[in-house]
Amino acid sequence: MEALFTAFVPIIILTVPFAIGNFFLARALRQSIPIWVILSLIPFLNYLFFIYVTFFVAIHIVRSLQRISAALDVSAGAKSS
Repeated sequence: MEALFTAFVPIIILTVPFAIGNFFLARALRQSIPIWVILSLIPFLNYLFFIYVTFFVAIHIVRSLQRISAALDVSAGAKSS
């Protein structure tokens, strides 16, 4: 049992920086901070979660750019009238 635990220690240590980064991402994206940090620390599940985070952030960026573009279109239309 101890050998199994010691095998997971390096994996957990390597994922701590990602958990810290996901803490700040979750706060900026208004998501559940504890869930994002815990899912970042669970070995093997964290790989699937990192894929989810990548797509979540990409979709959030695209939606933000669409809102900015729509606001610029509205303001440009108001100035040309």
